[in-house]
Amino acid sequence: MSPFGERQRRLQAFARSSGSSLIELALLAVVALPMVAASVDLAFLFAGVCEVKEVCKLAAMAAGDSLPDEVSPGSPSNRADRVIAERQSAVAELVRFDPQCEVSEKLINPLPNARLGGPFQGSVAETVQADIHVPFVVEPIKSWVPIKIRDQCAFTSTLPSSANSVGPTFSQSSSESSAIPDWMVSITTETLKGYLDYKGSLLSPLVKASVVYSQTFCGVTYSEPYESYYYAGFQPVGCIKHHSLDLIDGAWGTIELKSDGSSALSKEETHAAADLIDRVFLDLYLKRCKVRCVVVPFDAFENVMDGLCQYGFQLTPPEGSSQPITAQTILSIVSNPPGLAERIMY
Repeated sequence: MSPFGERQRRLQAFARSSGSSLIELALLAVVALPMVAASVDLAFLFAGVCEVKEVCKLAAMAAGDSLPDEVSPGSPSNRADRVIAERQSAVAELVRFDPQCEVSEKLINPLPNARLGGPFQGSVAETVQADIHVPFVVEPIKSWVPIKIRDQCAFTSTLPSSANSVGPTFSQSSSESSAIPDWMVSITTETLKGYLDYKGSLLSPLVKASVVYSQTFCGVTYSEPYESYYYAGFQPVGCIKHHSLDLIDGAWGTIELKSDGSSALSKEETHAAADLIDRVFLDLYLKRCKVRCVVVPFDAFENVMDGLCQYGFQLTPPEGSSQPITAQTILSIVSNPPGLAERIMY
């Protein structure tokens, strides 16, 4: 074959191979470009979802950061909306947030007494709606993909007191001290006549002392029996626990020894009551609950004071005395009806 013919053959072979390569490149571009575009869209979608989730979390935390909707209507939603509005300008090209989010609250415990204030717990659920921009998707699929994210956040907050101070001091007037507390512990005693009353019995007379606590939230009072004690010979001989002491930590309240008024409390009953006041006071101390005062019947005042002193309490030094008060706790004992009052320390 002549040199000219060989060259012609090679040119024809090269032309055939070049045409095949161009077709392959075109087919590869048709397949690869949509995949690249879809990958970019997925990356935008992932980044947008992460952004919405983060904003939803921050909005939920802001909604639960202060007073709940029950106390300050609309304030949780306003706090959450401000978080969304501040974040919107920074991510406008990626995410468009719905300016009105959905906020729902759930309180674990009822709110404390408004006058006294106190801690409370709950959770807030935040629902954020947004549109995420995906750049390469065309109609009929929208280039802004709608999404809804929900997040929940637990919170612990404190309801501020509407009074000038929390809890009365000893210098406050009786009208201020008689304000309705946000908890009350009531003690009742009775002599069980005929129980274990046999010849030679060491358990007669048998005295039953019962403890009931109540909480007042927003004008509604809830009561639970706490414990029942049995006493014989001024000593506890039995106990029944009915319920845990579910009082809000740090709240104020009053311990009251109640009498039905039909007869004066016996010495056995007043000493049983004094022992129970001591026990309940320590239980309240563990809950960090603050006792305003202990209210006892007027005719049982002296016997209860004697019993408390036997169980570890001491009278405070008289006013004006140079003797220092070294006790950690001072308790005010007042009579009902008024007329007698003492301060004891523990």
